[in-house]
Amino acid sequence: MSSAAEHMNEKVSPYLALLTKLHEEIPAISRVISNRGGIGLGTATYLQSDGTVADSDSMNKTQKQLLADYKLVQYDQTSGKNYLKESDFMSVD
Repeated sequence: MSSAAEHMNEKVSPYLALLTKLHEEIPAISRVISNRGGIGLGTATYLQSDGTVADSDSMNKTQKQLLADYKLVQYDQTSGKNYLKESDFMSVD
């Protein structure tokens, strides 16, 4: 969504801006897949722009902060109290 909005030169929400910045810093993130084939416990795989795998220990401060912010947003939307719904975080101004 963030890439499409950028290519169309459209306004974006703070959420889409976060996704854009995250994509710039960590171009690919795999889903966490359990050994039974479903989404579950485990670790995600992060790729750098050159295609190499990056573990969280080798990420720079910006990458770590963006990933932490993204995880908080995901938690709020899925398991949390959905605080962001009451804010303009998802709105395009």
